[in-house]
Amino acid sequence: MRLTKFLILFACSVADVDAALIYWRIQQGAKCGASIYRQETLENAIKPHCRINSDGKSEIILTDDMKRSYIIPEPPTPLYYLPLPSTDGNGEIVSEDPTDYHVVVDSNCDFNVVTKVVNVADDGVTVDNETRQDCVPDKPST
Repeated sequence: MRLTKFLILFACSVADVDAALIYWRIQQGAKCGASIYRQETLENAIKPHCRINSDGKSEIILTDDMKRSYIIPEPPTPLYYLPLPSTDGNGEIVSEDPTDYHVVVDSNCDFNVVTKVVNVADDGVTVDNETRQDCVPDKPST
C-alpha cells in the first residue's frame, strides 16, 4: 500500500495536481454523511465475503455481482466493494438493506477504505474510482 500511495502522490506532483490521501485503520470506524460505521459493523460486512485458504491466509470469496475496481500500478490491484447496512449518527444499524456505502477490501480481505459508490460501469460491477466519495475516519488514530 505504501508503494501505491507513493506512486499516486508522485503522479499528482508531476501533473501538478493536489492530492489528499486518507488512510486509516478499521478500528477508527468511518463517518459517511450522517451515518457512523463502527469497527464491528465494518468487520461484520467483511466476514461473510472472506475465507481462509489452504495456505492459512485470508482471501475474498468472489461472486459475479461483486462490485470492484482496480488501482493501476502494474500489476493492477483489485479492490472489492462490500455493501454496508444503513446506520444512524450513533452507529446503530437502522436497516440491514444495503446502501450506497461500501467497505472496500483487497483480495486478502484487508480493509482499505469506506466509500459511497456513485457510478458503476455498464457491466454492473466496475466502480468508477474517479467519482466514488470516500468517507473519513470517525475517530482519531491512536
